[in-house]
Amino acid sequence: MENKKIKDIDSSEIPIGKLVSIISRSYGIYLNRHLEGLNLRGLQIPVLLEIHKRKTTSQSDIASDYCIDKGAVSRALRKLEDEKYILRTIDTTNRRRNIVSLTEKGNKTIHEICTIFEKWESEIYKDIDLKEKEALQKSLKIIALKSIEINNE
Repeated sequence: MENKKIKDIDSSEIPIGKLVSIISRSYGIYLNRHLEGLNLRGLQIPVLLEIHKRKTTSQSDIASDYCIDKGAVSRALRKLEDEKYILRTIDTTNRRRNIVSLTEKGNKTIHEICTIFEKWESEIYKDIDLKEKEALQKSLKIIALKSIEINNE
């Protein structure tokens, strides 16, 4: 849907799923374009950020936090490992579990990713005041939690 078409439609007439889909696709395009030189795509980005936030983590912890299957996380981790962004080591207390941490290259890349995220957020929120932003984020969190709950019934 074109920007002009969306502008002409009353917001109450556009399903929330469609709006979320448009935002998500636009965000993915933006990230892919700005992170092109880093050879990062899709799930690899949030996985890197999660590893950075936790310092060390496991594949199952990431899958659980993002509500996605372990196979998708495993593929993202394999590509990140191939590109030397992360290091996987076997957990000494549970040999079936891999501990994942960032390499020096991964740590350097985090700064660049965060700068790109900040620029995106600055642009999308530039016409929205702080209270509206906070209300939006609170509402989206409630919707996200409810979506997870519905799918787990």
